[in-house]
Amino acid sequence: MRYDVAKHNAERVIALPDAEIAARYLSGETLAELAVSYGVSRPTLAKALDREGVQRRAARQRKGRLSGEANPAWNGGRRRRKDGYWLVWTPEGERLEHRMVMERHLGRKLRDDEIVHHRDEDKGNNDPSNLELMSQTDHARLHSPAMHAARYGHGR
Repeated sequence: MRYDVAKHNAERVIALPDAEIAARYLSGETLAELAVSYGVSRPTLAKALDREGVQRRAARQRKGRLSGEANPAWNGGRRRRKDGYWLVWTPEGERLEHRMVMERHLGRKLRDDEIVHHRDEDKGNNDPSNLELMSQTDHARLHSPAMHAARYGHGR
């Protein structure tokens, strides 16, 4: 006999008023406030919002005496990722700096199929003269010989 997880977990399912949660969220309440109100976790509420098709807001900057520019560790809303790329805080959330520099240079938003290539291969050098706009195909073609050599030890 096979154990039916759905049958035995049915009593553990929390029925949430998804439409009510969505309405309260859209009126300005945060996930943290709603989580306290309904006695559930924020990820559980996020799923309820997803079921209602509600897109979540970007996180607001925290208020406080040492928040933002008042914090001694503030570096202009910019931080370096482990892989070497710079991230910049924007009202829409964190974005890759090299993509923002290229958008500013072009005067338009980048399409999803466009890649910004660093000519000197230094991911931290976001000078516009070091950046080049490419298609994903061209970018893969450019890097494939080096990736092949690194993977298979050729050309050393």
